Amino acid sequence: MWHWGVVIGVGGLLGACGGEDAEDCCAPPPPNGQQTVLTIEGRVTDAPIALAEVVASLGNRSFSATADSNGFYSLQVSAPVTESDRLLRLEARGRGQQSFVRFRSQLASLDTLVQQAGPDGSLSAGDNIRANVTHLSTAESAQLGSQLTGDADLETALAEVDPERLLNTAASIKLLVDQADRYALPDSVTDTLAFAEQAELVEQFVEDVTSTTQGQQDFQDAQTATADDPNVVAQEDMAGVPQRLVTIGYVPPMAYNYFNLVDVYQFEADGTGLVFDAVRDTSTTWSQSGNTLTVVPDDPERFEYSVADGSGGAINAVDTELHVEIVPLGNGIAQLRSYYETTYPDDPNASPETRMFVSNVRYLADADVRAAFPAVRAPVGSGVSADVYNTNEGVESRGLTADRLSFQSGGMGSAAVLGEDFTWTEGDDALSVNFVSGTRMRYRLGTRIDDCAATWLTESEGADASRRVDLGLAVCDSGAAFTPADIPGYYYQFGVGDEEASDDDVVGFGLRFDADGTGAQFVNEIRRVDEDGDGEPEESEYYNQPDSGDRRPLESYAEFYWALSPDNTVVIQRTEYYDGSSFYPGCEPGTADCYTWDRRELVPLTIDGQRFYWMEVRQFDLSYFGGSTEDTTYIQRFYDYSATEVPVDGVSKRQRLERRESESASVVARHQRVQ
Repeated sequence: MWHWGVVIGVGGLLGACGGEDAEDCCAPPPPNGQQTVLTIEGRVTDAPIALAEVVASLGNRSFSATADSNGFYSLQVSAPVTESDRLLRLEARGRGQQSFVRFRSQLASLDTLVQQAGPDGSLSAGDNIRANVTHLSTAESAQLGSQLTGDADLETALAEVDPERLLNTAASIKLLVDQADRYALPDSVTDTLAFAEQAELVEQFVEDVTSTTQGQQDFQDAQTATADDPNVVAQEDMAGVPQRLVTIGYVPPMAYNYFNLVDVYQFEADGTGLVFDAVRDTSTTWSQSGNTLTVVPDDPERFEYSVADGSGGAINAVDTELHVEIVPLGNGIAQLRSYYETTYPDDPNASPETRMFVSNVRYLADADVRAAFPAVRAPVGSGVSADVYNTNEGVESRGLTADRLSFQSGGMGSAAVLGEDFTWTEGDDALSVNFVSGTRMRYRLGTRIDDCAATWLTESEGADASRRVDLGLAVCDSGAAFTPADIPGYYYQFGVGDEEASDDDVVGFGLRFDADGTGAQFVNEIRRVDEDGDGEPEESEYYNQPDSGDRRPLESYAEFYWALSPDNTVVIQRTEYYDGSSFYPGCEPGTADCYTWDRRELVPLTIDGQRFYWMEVRQFDLSYFGGSTEDTTYIQRFYDYSATEVPVDGVSKRQRLERRESESASVVARHQRVQ
C-alpha cells in the first residue's frame, strides 16, 4: 500500500518488504560458500516489446532470456555470496521494427533484491517495479550513469535524479516507441538508451515536438500515460493520506537564482486542508482516488493576459485555477497536474476551455521533512541574511524577502529591514523566530554551499495569518565594509561559471566595475540552437561584455554608473533619456532629461577572501515610459571577485567549486553560524 513517504535507504527507494509479516517475507542471506540465487520475472514494455532480448548484468556476470510476444520474461541470476552486494542491471533490446528500442532498469544489490523477493526467491514487479524494463526506468537509468558500485551509491544517485528531466525523457521515449510513424530518433543516435543519455538531444526533441499544437497534446498525453501505467509506476492505493506534504521543484544544484520552489499541502481528516507557497495561501478541499490526490482551492488563482484574435488584434483571456492532481511516481517524485479554465471576457461567443499543465517535483511527507531539512542553529552574537515575511509598504509583495537578522544571547534579536525585534528558540524541528508583531518564522537547513552560505527552507505564519514557504539563500552577516579602491574589477555571480550548466566552459553572469565609476552586466554562456535546420542543436558560445570606454553617454543598456554611498553601499544606476522621438541608454545621472530606470544598492554582508556576500536592494521605475514603479526587492547574493577578467578556457563552475573546496580550510565558528 502506498504511504506517501520517502523511506531512507535503497530498500525503501526501490521497494521493500516489511510490516507484520516481515519475518516470513524477508529471506535470510545464504551462508558463506553458497551461491545467492534469484529468479526475476517482469515485462519489457511501453507498448509491449515483443521477443525482446533481456540481459541481467551483475559485475562481470551476465544472464539472458527472451521475452514472449507480450514482453514477459523470466531469468535466473546467481553469484557467490561474496559478490551479492553488487548492483544488478537489466537491459532489453527490441527486434525487427523495434530494433531501435533499448531499455534499461537499474536495480539494487542482489542481496537487497533477495530480501525484497521473499521466501519464494522470485522477484516480480509487485516486489520491485523496476523488474519491468520500461521507458521510465530507462530515463532514470540514463541519469544514474554506469559507475555505481553498491547500494549506498545508488541511494545517493536516486536522490539526485532531476524529476523534470526524468519525465520529459520518459515521455519522449514513449513517443518514439508508440508513434514511430510520427516521431523519429535524431540521426546521431541509433537507440532509445543512447538518446536518453544525451540531455541536450532530449531537450531539443521536446522543444521540436511541443512547437506544434498536436505535438503539445501528444507530449502531455505521453507524460500522463506514463504516470498512469501500472506496468511502469506502482499503482497501489494509498494506505493513508499524509497530514502534510511538501513538494519541491527541481533546479540545477549550483543555481541559487530561483524563488517559489516549494508548495506545502496540509490535509485534515474531514476533507479540508490548506496549500501555500512563496506568494499565496488558500484553504482547500481534497479527495482521494486510487493513487491520486485531488486538491481544490477555495480561493483559486487567476491570471489575465492577452491573446491574438486571429485578425491582427488581441483580446483578453483569463485562466482560473480549478484543481491540482498529485500523482506519486515512486522514489520521492510526483507528477503535478494543474487544471485551469480559460475564458475570453471580450468574446461572448467563445466557449470556456479546460487546460492542464504538467510538472514533476520531489516530495516529502510528514516526518520526512525533518530528516531532509534539519533545524538551523542560531548564529548567536552574529548575524545572517535570511528571508522573512514582510508586508511593509513598498516591499516587493511576494511576502518572503531578504533581511538582516541579528541574534543575541538570551533568545533576543532584531531584523533591520522589517524594523522589528524578535525572540528565538532552537528546537529539533526548526530554528523558531517570533516577531513582536506576531509573525512567526521557522528555518531548516537545506544544502550547504560553503562556510558562509547555505539554502534554508523558510516557513512563515504572518501576523495577518498568511502562510508562506520557500527554499532560498541564507548567508552569514559579519558587518563587512567595502574598500573604495578595491571595488573595481570583475564579480562573477555564484562563482565563475554558468550555474545552469555547471560543466560548460564559460564564465556565466557577472558585474564589471571600472575605476571611472562606470561598469556593466556581462554574460558568457553556451547557446544551443538548431541553426541549420537538421533537427540537431549546434552549440555556440555567447559573450556580451559591453564597454563604452570614455564615451558618454554609455552605449549599452547593460552598462551602468556606480558610486560608493556614505553608508558604505554600492549604488548602481542604469539610465535612459528621451530626445523627443527615441529613447537612448546611458545618460549620466543628474544631467537634463536623464532618467534612472534600474537602481540597485549592494549592501556588504561578509567578505571572505575573493568571495563577496551582499544583500541587493533593487527597484525598477518604468513610469517614465508609461509603466509603473515596482516595489523594492531584497535578495541575497554572493559573487567571486577577480581584479582582471577571468579567461574563459578551463573555468567550468564545477571545476572552480571543487578547487575552492580543496583549497579552503573549514571555519568552525562560521559554519555554526549558518547552521
